[in-house]
Amino acid sequence: RAIVPGRSDEPRTLEEIEQECIVAALRRTGSNRTAAARILGVTRRTLGYRIAKYGLDAEFGSGESQAEPDLANPDVRDASM
Repeated sequence: RAIVPGRSDEPRTLEEIEQECIVAALRRTGSNRTAAARILGVTRRTLGYRIAKYGLDAEFGSGESQAEPDLANPDVRDASM
């Protein structure tokens, strides 16, 4: 267990510290996984794995964004009106 200066005297595991860092980065970036991964120095894929590992999907979404409709396409434009 690791002891982090300035925190409780209760030792925490590396996994607990890692999870806190991930949550902090996601909150700082408004749940932007690409930006959070950059802050943490990992790939977006690694961050996605860790989010799933720690069960953070519910709080920070699945990471899959919905594509914006292509309004230049007349079929899409007509359907959205």
